[in-house]
Amino acid sequence: MKKTKLLLALVLSAGAVLASCGDKPASETMTDEDIVKAVLNSSAVITDNKAAPIRDDSYGVTNKLEQKAASYLIAQTSYSYLSDSGNTYDVAIDWDYAQGTLEEETVSSNGSTHLELRPVWGDFGTTSTVKLTATATLNDASASLTYTLTIDNNKNLIAIEDIPNSGLVAVRGEVVGFIDGDDDQWYGILVQSGNHGFMIYNIKKNKVPSGLKVGDIVEVSGTSSPYNGTKQIKGSDAQITILSGEDASSVAPAEFSVLGHPGFISQATYGTMSRVEGAKVTSVELVDNHFDGKVTEGDYVVATLEYKGAEMFFYADRYNSNMEAKKAAYDVLKEALDSNGEKTVNITGMQAMNKEVVWEGDNNDMQTTDGAALMLVDSSLIEVVDEPYQEATSIDITYTGNLFVGSSLQLTASLEGETITWATSDSSVATVDENGLVTGVSEGTVTISASTESGAIGVVTLTASVRQGEPDYLHASVAEVLEAQNTKEQAYVVRGKIKGFGSKGDQTAIDQFGNIILVDEEDATKEILVYGISATYTALSYDEATGEYKFSNPKDANTHANTKDLKVGDTISMVAIRSDYKDTKEIVGVLAATNDTRIAPTKATLKEVVEGAPLSATSATASGQYIYEVTATIKSWATNKPGATEYGDMVVTDESGLEVAVYGATAQDGKISYNYNGSGKYSIGNPKDWLTNEVTKDLKVGDKITFTCVRSDYNGNIQIVCDNVRLAE
Repeated sequence: MKKTKLLLALVLSAGAVLASCGDKPASETMTDEDIVKAVLNSSAVITDNKAAPIRDDSYGVTNKLEQKAASYLIAQTSYSYLSDSGNTYDVAIDWDYAQGTLEEETVSSNGSTHLELRPVWGDFGTTSTVKLTATATLNDASASLTYTLTIDNNKNLIAIEDIPNSGLVAVRGEVVGFIDGDDDQWYGILVQSGNHGFMIYNIKKNKVPSGLKVGDIVEVSGTSSPYNGTKQIKGSDAQITILSGEDASSVAPAEFSVLGHPGFISQATYGTMSRVEGAKVTSVELVDNHFDGKVTEGDYVVATLEYKGAEMFFYADRYNSNMEAKKAAYDVLKEALDSNGEKTVNITGMQAMNKEVVWEGDNNDMQTTDGAALMLVDSSLIEVVDEPYQEATSIDITYTGNLFVGSSLQLTASLEGETITWATSDSSVATVDENGLVTGVSEGTVTISASTESGAIGVVTLTASVRQGEPDYLHASVAEVLEAQNTKEQAYVVRGKIKGFGSKGDQTAIDQFGNIILVDEEDATKEILVYGISATYTALSYDEATGEYKFSNPKDANTHANTKDLKVGDTISMVAIRSDYKDTKEIVGVLAATNDTRIAPTKATLKEVVEGAPLSATSATASGQYIYEVTATIKSWATNKPGATEYGDMVVTDESGLEVAVYGATAQDGKISYNYNGSGKYSIGNPKDWLTNEVTKDLKVGDKITFTCVRSDYNGNIQIVCDNVRLAE
């Protein structure tokens, strides 16, 4: 079992987390046992790397963690718990899991430490479960909770049981609005600190401090209850304290910035107050609410706006019980609508996601859809302006390539005679400088805008992703590769029959360039020009900086042992990229196999093997040319094994000083074969005869051996598989 214990001061949300109180005060009503159990009920103890709680599917929401380099769980190793009496305790957390199921990395940032846990992804034919146990400890009290995680057939990690849905937070900010609910409760109280906001929802009015008003500086502690990834605090257990003096002055004042573009509204900004100025009303309705046979007239205000050339939404839903405010908002919006664009509206509202009214039998409800919206807070925050809507001049934004975390992407935009101002909707995902250079910060979607003082605007939505290294090769027939995209970002394992040599197919033998006419095995009318082939594997390389392949032809096709004797009628497999010239569809690449026979191995040192590209039936980078003949010394047998096993697992080293793990070896020749129908890669069919084969059964540590091998990396660890093992000469 894996065990870890570290300490952390955890900041759970925007604003200030209450300071630790040290020893337990006499006034404390909770026992140590109560506290450690409460800590385990927090969703903030374990989240995914987007800081979203890992949730039980009984809540109707199942988090999925995809097999990506940047997908992982964040496990807190200490938790600052705010007790019912207002005291804070640092509770240590241990994490246990079976060795080999998760990979752990300790990460320190901003003075705190947590664990990043990544599944040991396998090639699963069925689902696989991982048991992950958290043990919270305070003084002599402890409690444990086991999470059951499942890796499904699509290699998604899913939390499926025992996952709490709520976490405790403490934040400070300025009260910026109230949304009325039933007679005895507020549907929402909006609190904002700087440009970040959140909503306390469904809070009883008798739990709110007397005289609480817009502009008050408050501290709110309670249970985090995110909705569709948004930030909310449950009102049922929220505690609100009005601050004064230095405590109040330390809180950043609320900022109601003018919204740059509807695309800047996202789940990340939910609950934040924002202002739109000069919006055109294109529709407005008062919609009746039908629920359980009861009709409430005008329970919804539903309006669409045109703002800076894009559509956005404005609404008040049935939970807002202030009918007078909703009717007043409707009247203002209707006045602007009836002006046919001669009048516009200024609105300050709560950022939310787009909504629409849908009917389901006798009931209707507001359902989440894609897009941007403002939610009604107070009708006094809506005004009609006697100014016509100004159509925004559109700015075209162009770019080439993709946005990756840690890399930059240049955007280009211009408007004659005007200066372009660039902005980002979420600087935690990507930043943009004054020249339009976007830099990826973390995985996610971000909107980048280019605007001018005259009101012209252009936007583009980008997805920042973590570069995964060289992508998987795709299998393709000649017919399929003819229809593939002409891009250097994707390589294919292409299988076909040689129809002729030379760029026109009129030569009788292969030339130095390796120009071949390759025809589809099943449809002889489909053929493509191979404008260069080589059996030198380094001719095809992958540049992680650009995400593209490059083919540098060594012009050795008529001299290399694996290509010089190719003839018309041979079936070959090659790793290739599309490389069209004008209107001619072409591919270039390296030889993988001829007539389903692996190519001859290249003599290499372990250093050359390690610096080459990986090759295996499960690795992301693989092709038939990466096959080697190596001479090395047996340094040890497999880890944690006192001697050799039937699999031939061992560690070898050579004069370069490198040590490489061998994950399977045999003395038999030809056990590493090229699988063109399946993976299109070399893999070993291990006969597991290391202890019985006459050549290998008496080999010992220190013996020097020669073998044929291919790379067979696993989870980023370099390893090889070997056949034709024999004592070195």
